[in-house]
Amino acid sequence: MRSYNLTLKISKIEALLLDVDGVLTPGDIWYSDSGDQFKSFDVKDGLSIAALRELKMKIGIITGKHSDLVGRRAGELNISDLYQNSPNKIPAFEDFMAKHGLVDEQVAFVGDDVIDAPVMARCGFSACPSDASAIAKRTADWVSRYPAGHGAVREIAEIIIAAKTGEYPPDRFFLKWVENLPERR
Repeated sequence: MRSYNLTLKISKIEALLLDVDGVLTPGDIWYSDSGDQFKSFDVKDGLSIAALRELKMKIGIITGKHSDLVGRRAGELNISDLYQNSPNKIPAFEDFMAKHGLVDEQVAFVGDDVIDAPVMARCGFSACPSDASAIAKRTADWVSRYPAGHGAVREIAEIIIAAKTGEYPPDRFFLKWVENLPERR
């Protein structure tokens, strides 16, 4: 794990990019006898992604595989910057930055394995789940206390929110955000 003044690094962040398998999911891919695929996503991770929008954060996904389930989850989280079939993630990273007028230091990335390491090494702030590969842990600015698909993204989002708002833990931020959520019927 790299060592820096993380608050200073994170204060520059305007966007968060996420890998899927091993970050948003535990990394398991289940298949039924009929060929259906199943993935598990953590609701708390999703809620924190939605909360980051309160800070005007741009959110995107870069994944090495293609999955209709990932497209569905991205839609549920209002993530329109979805890059699938991107095992070499640098071109997608560069496209995302160009699209939003960002530079490396303004983008955070959460990955878990060797194909994520090039973006992790280049972006402004990188993080990984506790069960990430050794190379991801060595490349990351932050290693979560939580495993993939079980709150790692939530913890990382809370760290970003705390650095951006100056409040740790960011409980008041979350409570204020929840008070302003619209009612759905």
